[in-house]
Amino acid sequence: FAKRTYRELSLLGQLRHKNILCLRDVFLDKKFDIYLITDLYVMDLNKLIADKKLESPYLEYFLFQITTGVSIFILAASCTGLLHFTLIISDLKPGNILVN
Repeated sequence: FAKRTYRELSLLGQLRHKNILCLRDVFLDKKFDIYLITDLYVMDLNKLIADKKLESPYLEYFLFQITTGVSIFILAASCTGLLHFTLIISDLKPGNILVN
């Protein structure tokens, strides 16, 4: 499982789009633990919602960015033959949507 995930994440690392997290590098250690190197984000959408800082005008913009990112990711995944992208999409939740 870890080897397959490592291969898929390595392919994801080649994808560059402003609405998709930039995966800089992936490391797999001898115990098959996977380490991801990404840009640093200090907040996620869940925190914005909890702090009631997500005002109505921004809600539509966030929704547009999320749907754009997911669409681009699915298109790129299907073009590269990445078959298990549904695992990544199924983990789409406010806590995993990073905001800068």
